[in-house]
Amino acid sequence: MSFSFTDYTTSLPDEKFHFSPAAHAALIALRNSTDVNELYNNLVGDLESETQQLLALQLIQTFLAAQPLSSHWERAAFEAYINGAKATLAQSAARLLRSDEQDKNILLKQRALLSMLAGCWLDRVSQPATEPAAVVNLLNAHNFMVKGFGELDHGQQQQRQRRFAALGITIPFCGVPSVPVQLQSTELTLWQALFWLAFSRLPASYLPEIAGIHFAYYSLGFDDALLEMPPSLTCGECVTLLEGWISACHNSVNGQEDLQRFYRAASLATELELSHASMLLTQQEQLAARTLDDRMAEVMVRHFPFAGKQHQLIMLEKKALSQWSVDDVAEMTAFLTAFKRSPYLRQTNEKSKGCRFMHAIRFGGAMFGIFNQREAEIIAGWIADAQQHEREITLSQFQEPGDAQAAVWCEHFRCARIESLLILETVPLLPEARTLFYRLVNIEHYANHLNALKQRTMDTLQQAQALFACGQRGRYTDASEFDYSPEALRARMDEIYWQKLVNPLERLATLPDRESVIFNQKLMALGSMIDGAWAHRFGSVLRSQSRSDGMMLAIYADEMGRGDVEKNHITLILRVLHSMGITLPHIRDPEFCHQQELPDIYDFSLHQLGMSLFPDSFYEELLGYNLGIEMLGLGEMRTHEIQKLRRYGFDTVYEEAHLTIDNFSAGHARQSVDLIIAYMEDLPPNMTPDERQQRWRRIWRGYASFSWFLETDLKNGASATETYSEVLI
Repeated sequence: MSFSFTDYTTSLPDEKFHFSPAAHAALIALRNSTDVNELYNNLVGDLESETQQLLALQLIQTFLAAQPLSSHWERAAFEAYINGAKATLAQSAARLLRSDEQDKNILLKQRALLSMLAGCWLDRVSQPATEPAAVVNLLNAHNFMVKGFGELDHGQQQQRQRRFAALGITIPFCGVPSVPVQLQSTELTLWQALFWLAFSRLPASYLPEIAGIHFAYYSLGFDDALLEMPPSLTCGECVTLLEGWISACHNSVNGQEDLQRFYRAASLATELELSHASMLLTQQEQLAARTLDDRMAEVMVRHFPFAGKQHQLIMLEKKALSQWSVDDVAEMTAFLTAFKRSPYLRQTNEKSKGCRFMHAIRFGGAMFGIFNQREAEIIAGWIADAQQHEREITLSQFQEPGDAQAAVWCEHFRCARIESLLILETVPLLPEARTLFYRLVNIEHYANHLNALKQRTMDTLQQAQALFACGQRGRYTDASEFDYSPEALRARMDEIYWQKLVNPLERLATLPDRESVIFNQKLMALGSMIDGAWAHRFGSVLRSQSRSDGMMLAIYADEMGRGDVEKNHITLILRVLHSMGITLPHIRDPEFCHQQELPDIYDFSLHQLGMSLFPDSFYEELLGYNLGIEMLGLGEMRTHEIQKLRRYGFDTVYEEAHLTIDNFSAGHARQSVDLIIAYMEDLPPNMTPDERQQRWRRIWRGYASFSWFLETDLKNGASATETYSEVLI
């Protein structure tokens, strides 16, 4: 039976977003405050709660309201618009790069937050609700490429960070909430960052917009031009995306509307880039117009927050330094005037050619090391001018660049009302298994379940620790506890591989009948249809710092075929089921709740999906879970299943793919061991041995939670609850 499968999905069905009244109250508070820094800190510091998801929805609707969907784009006009904007941005970049070195670095530093966050909108685009759509596979391939194919040092973010460093600009990791303060990001910069981050939280619900923003950003190439770097994605790769999207829209149910949604989002994203370029040009003009007093004031503003009790004896006009304030132009003018008149600036003698303050900031002085070289040069020039000229302090009163447009976004955010999209309800108890599975797959619409799901996951992990004491009796696993060392972990996995997975292997002398083979595949199908889901939130732009992040991302990319739909494991299991005459609705569809083909065995899949939603809270557990699931792809279970499928002419591609890609020599099983070792090696060196073992215990608890659903005999022996045996993967 031939199988030809292409998922042309370009958008998911409309559905209300379910949030708790408490989350809605939190949103109202944020909406009323409209503090852009607070909004940014909320999205960066929290990737897991329903509050940040609701904030993301508010931001997305604010962004989209800037251009009604009634506007109609044709491809030729759209491409001409993009090309024109690209030319404008290239000219802007060239003008900005003609600044002197210090001013250029200030401008690049202003752009740095966006440069480092770029691509975040693809963090979750590949997920159980969207796979294996052809356009999602293409976007996921781009995501993997931009992130260095799992080698984080080769990724766009790290390459740009090194480029900034080469220019003398230190850029902190963008996942730290305080980054905008360190980079002195303007409000307009923060609004653009917020819009990008918001889409990263709801990509399944806004798939056309994700594709449009992605196309626009990489087609325009503004950051590449500013940093004078090769493009992260080539023009040809962007054109392939556009053509792939148009082709999918021609075949999808809502294709024409989704194409217009793509064009609208791309044009809005382009306007953001043009607006930010214009802001940078305004800032360039302001920098060039600064007076010497302005530059001195900038130095003082950077260092004044650190004046404290240690400076209480430093007096200016009978007032301690710590009592001065420089929060506005008048206060700064008063301070600089007092400083200019102070004895600290009087020349000590003819021979020294200096003053007390300059002596203090030089090597051996009380203030040595406080100011960098550029700041020291500005101070020296200002003091020399003060000593030579009697004049009033004159400070320019520039408006913050981009403040008018930032104020517009702020007002739109405050006034945007999304209540018509919401259902507000508290979830005291999680629903029955089929309904819960549907809501987990469509979790973007059921964020009010997140607290209960997190507790459910924690309860399961706690129960699974029972296997620490008896796990060695498992048929396919050994979750018994042991102290971590790289050698101990390798020895344990070697023992499991040989003693439990390979050595027991014998060719089946008697094969079950055809219906039994089909039933066994049905038992495994649900877990297979969410293959890789446990890792789908790894490698996000805001969290990718360690080797294990990139290694988990690489495993997930393999599971999803690295952009090739035919190799996507979801496609492979659909092939197997099709060879048995089994056709199912997509797991995201309400109809899947009513399918009668697969048995009601959901606990394993519910645990996997639930834990995957909390990669910050359950990071270590997910590493251990990954090890368990990848090891099971080896040996007896897969080999026997292939033998049974071949006997009746069923497709064996899914089993064969896992038997090969999960191999213990260099495949996913070995990589899963290596990434745990890498994670343990990358822990902070000042961590105590007890703290390290606690991290390890959490990893092993994740492994035990996989065994918990596989080793049913042990589970029943360790728990008072009788459960139906679940066959996995």
